[in-house]
Amino acid sequence: MRVTTGKGKKKTTTYDPYYRTYTRNSYAYTYETADPVYVTVENSVFDHWLYTPVTYDVSDYKAFDPVTVKNGENGTDASYTWDGCIEERETTPAASFHYNSLSGVITPVSAIDLDIDTAPDGDDATKWAPMWPEVAYYRTSFVDYGRGRGRYDLSNNHDSLTGSQANSFCPPRAQLLQTMTEDAFDDYADALTAQGSTYHDFGILWGARISSPQGIFQDNVNEAPGNGGNVARHMIFMTDGAMSTSNAIQSMYGIEFHDRRVTANGVNLQNDRHTSRFLALCEAVKAKGIRLWVIAFSTGLTDDLESCASDNSAFTAEDSDELNSAFQEIASEVGELRIVQ
Repeated sequence: MRVTTGKGKKKTTTYDPYYRTYTRNSYAYTYETADPVYVTVENSVFDHWLYTPVTYDVSDYKAFDPVTVKNGENGTDASYTWDGCIEERETTPAASFHYNSLSGVITPVSAIDLDIDTAPDGDDATKWAPMWPEVAYYRTSFVDYGRGRGRYDLSNNHDSLTGSQANSFCPPRAQLLQTMTEDAFDDYADALTAQGSTYHDFGILWGARISSPQGIFQDNVNEAPGNGGNVARHMIFMTDGAMSTSNAIQSMYGIEFHDRRVTANGVNLQNDRHTSRFLALCEAVKAKGIRLWVIAFSTGLTDDLESCASDNSAFTAEDSDELNSAFQEIASEVGELRIVQ
């Protein structure tokens, strides 16, 4: 931030090491850069922002306490409270992932984010971090086409004078396995809205964590049914589109163009790499004895979606009537599950 003295006094210039930022180091509980310092000069005026990686202490933020930072209008204070969404723990930008049926893990094992069952420990690499949308920015630079024409594109520069806040989509809170009344279920389902890009691997990853009998929610998952009946495990994965990712939004992996936690260069093969993660997770779910149903709603049943499903467990549904029919067919095979329109 450059500040200058008022009219009639000698002009001076200084730079504030507090800058806007894109979210970084998302698996830990800090975001990387220099400590923020706000510079004031008599009769000074705000000049501009600089976009660069920044570190924030999120110890209060992740406790849902309001936290104040100086990224308001013209560097003024602004206060934010966590909405509850997270960024994933440590991963690796490998080109492909595979479920190893002998070891029961997804390789490469350096992708801790794809470990369905293990809880975080003292290592920051194993921890999730709070997603902080209000301090997530991407950097841009101007591409000059000549003759007064050009545009701002995403920039590889570590520091940039131009940038913009990234779109960030925090979905409704997920629920653990539980018995719900019809009204409670309707209220929860009606509150679900589709927004942002389409990441199949995100949905299957958290479905797997919530449903795994060996995972961090195993006490909930393995609770004995009140009627003494046998337990059959099922998961229904439904999507309204093909894999369609973005490198400019803030997702569970930060802003991919800058963070490059999934791709090698922030651009190439992003859909393919997320798809490889998705298919490996599908195999890990099925290996736990969970029947995996897949419904393609108002979209095509791709080879990847069909491969994800258990045998004879994939459906397409073009409208609500066909969707209801798909659920009724699933219900007829599940047994105790009853779907009421």
